Amino acid sequence: MDVKQAVLQRRSIRAYLPRRVPQEVLKDMLETALWSPSAENVQAWFLKVVSGKAKDELCQALVEAAKFDLRGHPDIPNPMLPPECLDRRRVLGYKVYETKGIAREDKAKRIWWSEENLRFFGAPTAIIVHTPASLSPYILTDMGLISMAIMLLATEKGLGTCPMIAATSYPEVLRERLGIPDDHLIPFTLALGYPDMTDPVNNFPRDREPLDKVVRFLG
Repeated sequence: MDVKQAVLQRRSIRAYLPRRVPQEVLKDMLETALWSPSAENVQAWFLKVVSGKAKDELCQALVEAAKFDLRGHPDIPNPMLPPECLDRRRVLGYKVYETKGIAREDKAKRIWWSEENLRFFGAPTAIIVHTPASLSPYILTDMGLISMAIMLLATEKGLGTCPMIAATSYPEVLRERLGIPDDHLIPFTLALGYPDMTDPVNNFPRDREPLDKVVRFLG
């Protein structure tokens, strides 16, 4: 698989097979991802790779936290989105809910799906990305760079991923359970595992804006 194939094939996976990812596969992938670029080579990224019982307990703690505080308190507040971004989010939400058979008025299923977000959609592995808060926002781009490298490397290995912010709404749970320092930001997380391609949520058509709408060539 070349880089172009990996970029085009990668998609956010929201259903996984109950198959654990071998640690040697994870190590090989992450050792390669560490060669991602960072601003002035500071390499200020830290990753918690959570699987098995530790992940199950983390997910349960996140679900319990959400029962008392639906929105949570993320380290990085959710932005006010412009209309065009809101429209794209609505379209994605409609596709996901439609493929999962979740009606607008079905409160029970909507709560279940919210909890699935906190369970990383059943992925056997969750990766929590964190970095010293003193470096923000200077360093946040680097967190995205290493995460994209992980997602492309995972695609090459037949794995699926989903970049997620649901769990970051409860940073106190992540810090307590995973030993993340209090002075570190937790900008986002990744779900990782073998995709269940029989689930319609992993197969709906995707879309992107056309090149001429977002790119301008000068010179």
